[in-house]
Amino acid sequence: MGHLALSGLRLGRHHRHPPDLERRRRGHHDRRGHARLHHLDQLGRHDGDRLRNIAVIGAKTYGWTFANRKLPLPGPAPHVRLRAPSGATWTWNDPSETDLVEGDAVEFCQVTTQTRNVADTRLVVRGEPARAWMAMAQCFAGPPEDPPAPGSRRPSSPGTNSG
Repeated sequence: MGHLALSGLRLGRHHRHPPDLERRRRGHHDRRGHARLHHLDQLGRHDGDRLRNIAVIGAKTYGWTFANRKLPLPGPAPHVRLRAPSGATWTWNDPSETDLVEGDAVEFCQVTTQTRNVADTRLVVRGEPARAWMAMAQCFAGPPEDPPAPGSRRPSSPGTNSG
């Protein structure tokens, strides 16, 4: 007990994986979360406020989205203000009304896991850094991937994506 076996390599629970195994392990975990959200999306179900775990990763991977594409950051991370399934408000980054992503937490998670295009949501996206991020947000490991085309995963709904 307390050991993890990967490809015949046994590691104590207090030892880190070698960097390449650590990345692969994290990437596998990240992709499972991505696939689970897409599956729940198709069923019209979500895990309530447990979705916060995905929202945290989504909000904290602003820089990753650009670094993964070898692009410079367009500015500081936008303020993120989300309405949780319970009605609670979740926020990240410095408050700003000019650089902002605001709206439903489920929709934010769908965008950052690339299961839905930001154009198909009612997220409010203000400021160039926020627009650039939401156009290609990717919170999972691996090479850069483009989000689905608008309308390809869900019928388009009128959004308020600009401001």
